[in-house]
Amino acid sequence: MAKEKKIKGSQKNKLSSPAICSIIIFLVGFGIYFNTLTHEFTLDDDLVIGKNYLVQQGVEGIPLLFTKAYRYGYNNVNSGIFRPFTPIEFAIEYQLFGLIPMA
Repeated sequence: MAKEKKIKGSQKNKLSSPAICSIIIFLVGFGIYFNTLTHEFTLDDDLVIGKNYLVQQGVEGIPLLFTKAYRYGYNNVNSGIFRPFTPIEFAIEYQLFGLIPMA
């Protein structure tokens, strides 16, 4: 009788393992956002990607992205909004994939 409880307990632990939970979370998230894979750029994407000459320099523009404002490559105004991570990420993506929204 005690052996049966141990077997059932070990099966339960396998189903609640971190790997299984991670896979389930991934599948739910992918299922929710799958329909957006074919969408185009929207809203402020021109400011940060489409018409931003610093981002379109790819990795060569990264040093300037650390010193300029968020939208500087679009409007040449150093407005004081300093968020370098997003434009740097887009510069790397632009270097690898170009202006492909799906990337």
